[in-house]
Amino acid sequence: MILRDIERRVYSQNGEDGITEYLLGVVDASAKTLVEIGAGTGGKNNSRFLLERGWYGELFEREDSRWFATLNERAKEWELLYLRSGR
Repeated sequence: MILRDIERRVYSQNGEDGITEYLLGVVDASAKTLVEIGAGTGGKNNSRFLLERGWYGELFEREDSRWFATLNERAKEWELLYLRSGR
């Protein structure tokens, strides 16, 4: 298999959404739980694809980062337990 053939960008920067979708088809992911460290604004990261498909998890971003306020609002929309990382 060539990763380039299954890459697909929905919210990821480099086609990870397609790779994630493929992997979920071959592994048991019944827990549907995730953790993302360095989640940015939540707009382009590797978790959003899963969050919008019923997954639950925690997103971490530094409280003093420029993305914190936006990510915190999106976390409310996704009904996440959102935790801030320390400085």
